[in-house]
Amino acid sequence: MINFCESCHLAFEEERCPNCGNKRVREVQADDFCFLCEQRAMEAAMAEAALRNENIPVASIPRGSGVMSAFAVPLENAALYVPFGMFERAEEIMCNVIGTDTEAFREDLIAHADRLFVRSERIERKMKRKLKLAEEEDLLEFCKDLIANAKKISDRGQGWSAGSGNCLLVQGANIDLMIDSDSYEIIYVDRY
Repeated sequence: MINFCESCHLAFEEERCPNCGNKRVREVQADDFCFLCEQRAMEAAMAEAALRNENIPVASIPRGSGVMSAFAVPLENAALYVPFGMFERAEEIMCNVIGTDTEAFREDLIAHADRLFVRSERIERKMKRKLKLAEEEDLLEFCKDLIANAKKISDRGQGWSAGSGNCLLVQGANIDLMIDSDSYEIIYVDRY
């Protein structure tokens, strides 16, 4: 049975929502709008157009920094939602829209997976807490699995520190991971 969380608009097989932990879930219905992905606003607009061209209803909800909205600047991201009954077809379309760069980045990251690292044990502990991993779980193995199964991997431009490569954003179902393309340092994780 596939469950549905009305708070997060996620469809999942677990007994509680993997995003918020809500136990008050119900069986998903074909017309329930479910979270498909979160993209940069421009990419979301392209994906939304591709989905509409295939007659798939889509809802786009702006997301981003509260500071942006406080200054009346458009938010930088958008979350896309589609009816559960059309979810698999929507995922196929999304793979065609965003899949080309993703596969090239995935191949590179998998080829260099032995070079992945976190700068310090303290940062690794913080990342594990943020990802809700058990103390004994291996963060690097978790990240390698996320790379192998990521919905999208994209280049987000120059890194934050001098001499660093570009930031590669690895996006899973509800997890983002940022990796430096030169050093293969895992610099950021987020669960939403």
